[in-house]
Amino acid sequence: MAAGVFGTTSRKAAALTGTEMSNPPIIPPGAAGQPLTIAHITDVHIIDKFNAEQWVSKALHMIQSHPKKPSIILNTGDCVMDTARQKKDEALHLWNVWKTTFKRENSLPLHTCLGNHDVWGDVMKLDTPLRNDPQFGRKLALDQLGMDSPYHSFDAGGWHIIMLDSVFVEKYNGHFAWVGRLDDKQWAWLEADLAKTPADKPVLVCSHIPIMQVASMNGMKPDKDRSYTFTERWMMGDAHKFVALFRKHPNVKLCLSGHLHSLDRLELNYTTYICDGSVCGGKWRGASPLHPPGFSILTLNPNGSFEYEYIPIGWKEGVIPKV
Repeated sequence: MAAGVFGTTSRKAAALTGTEMSNPPIIPPGAAGQPLTIAHITDVHIIDKFNAEQWVSKALHMIQSHPKKPSIILNTGDCVMDTARQKKDEALHLWNVWKTTFKRENSLPLHTCLGNHDVWGDVMKLDTPLRNDPQFGRKLALDQLGMDSPYHSFDAGGWHIIMLDSVFVEKYNGHFAWVGRLDDKQWAWLEADLAKTPADKPVLVCSHIPIMQVASMNGMKPDKDRSYTFTERWMMGDAHKFVALFRKHPNVKLCLSGHLHSLDRLELNYTTYICDGSVCGGKWRGASPLHPPGFSILTLNPNGSFEYEYIPIGWKEGVIPKV
């Protein structure tokens, strides 16, 4: 495959130079009334062992050779495994594996959400000296991906696509913890972005942590009060705010996420929520119990409907794939 362009936060066109990351070219709007085909990858967790790089290469080849010819890849995070508790040079090494692989194997524009494993520096610790590093937290990942902001939106093929930053770090019981939610600044941005989007333009919202999901109920049992509890670490803690906002904007037709390494799909009001399967399965050391490692191909129709297909990559533990 030809060298690709990947990582974005703006609509301006730019080319990839050497090993630098840059904003991809503007996605062509497509012929009027024609569907847009996209690929969705999530939870790649790339690492320089377990043959992960070769399997990611195979997934990218499968995407680009798919008969439906996707024109864009949406990536909902956890690109690397993992920078949260690594030294900076180790984190940079993993990002270099990611960049080298995508530059070599991908020719499609790639838009990315950050996942919790992409955030560098063990943000849980109050006293880590890494907090003095200017790239602590999101900044290292943003720099490596060539992103100016952890959230953005763009138009493609008659749809409006929103990429959210769903990993929010807050102080909790004397320590820091990451949870799924938006901060006030991003909420204001999202509300304004949807308000200026034409009501007849369908909207796709992407996030790492699911806005809504049911997959975490697998194996879950009710507590002593006969209640089921959904933690903010597995689903957005402000899901109720999303539901209320989407009621005002029934053109929000689809939400894509990852994080759970499981497949689920639910519909509420006008919106379909898909928590997609992971590329890495069980982080390259076993298959996820609920799905084979893979990615999805979606055809987004101008009327807001869509077709969805999940495609396993044929992963087998310890096997080096042919690419």
